[in-house]
This record gives sequence, structure tokens and C-alpha cells, in this order.
Amino acid sequence: MTTPDVLAALAEAIRSAPVDELPRLAGILAEAQARLALRLAAPTFSGIGRPEEPERLLTLPEVAEILGVPEDRAYDLARRRELPVVTIGRYKRVRASALRAYVGENEQKALDERLSVSLSSLHDRGRGKADQEAARADAGRVRKAGRGSQRHRQPVGDGRAGAPGHVGEATAAARRAEEG
Repeated sequence: MTTPDVLAALAEAIRSAPVDELPRLAGILAEAQARLALRLAAPTFSGIGRPEEPERLLTLPEVAEILGVPEDRAYDLARRRELPVVTIGRYKRVRASALRAYVGENEQKALDERLSVSLSSLHDRGRGKADQEAARADAGRVRKAGRGSQRHRQPVGDGRAGAPGHVGEATAAARRAEEG
């Protein structure tokens, strides 16, 4: 039965009801009006779960897990008011719909290639197009560590003459003579 059908049946019931039944009918209508007012005043729902369930509130660690970021980043988003929070005493919660809206607002269809090319060209002024292509082809290769300083290969000791591992002046001179 549709809403217009219900209202038409209600109007017919009021017209055809005996006068002694009208107070009872008025009570039924008052109860229906109160239920309608409660339903209008109820909070909106996100459509998650059953209609009588309120929208799920997420903790900030749950938000971080959903977004795939560290918890500190989720707290930072809330602190900077980029992500709206619901405060319940000392607890902070995020509506699931607010998180969906945040993700939708920050979603990019593709990387802005013009920006990345202009930034890399500022830092790589001497590179030509061929060098850029070679760098891209080389990007996945495993690289060897540089030689760097060999100071870490010196003998260990506390630096006092006669201490284990100490190279005295005479020993160092003898080594230099052997090498040279």
C-alpha cells in the first residue's frame, strides 16, 4: 500500500467512524504523529548495515589501517582538521562517511606528469633525453656499494702504545718501507 492509499483510507476512516470512536482514533493518530516526529529527528545513517544501526565510528588507528599510513599520520590529519573527528570526552572518532569523503577528495586519477617533469628538469639541467631514458632503464638494477673510505679496516685498539692492536711508530715505518 502506497502513502497516498494510506492517507485516503485514513480520511475515509475518519469520515465513516461513529462519533464515540473518534477519541480513540485521535489517540491512534497522535501516536502515529509522535512516531513520525521521532523518525524525522533521528540521525541520518550511512546505509551501512541495517537501517536502525547508527553509522560506524572509527578509531584513528583503524583509520590509519584503512588508509595504509602510520598512526601518527592519521592523528596528524585529525589535528590539522583535514579529517573531521567526533569528540566523545577524550576519545576521537571518525565517521566512516567522513573517511570516504576524505579519500574521494584526495583521490587522483593519474600522477601530474607535467609537474614531475618540470621538477626533475630543474634538478637535472645537464641531462639530455637519452640520459633520462637510460636512467629509467637503469632504475630497477641492483647497484653495488661505493668503495668509500677504508678507515674502517684499520687495527682496533685503544690508541695507547703497547695496547693490543696498537701500531707503534716503528711498526708503521717498517710497513711503509715494505710497501714502498
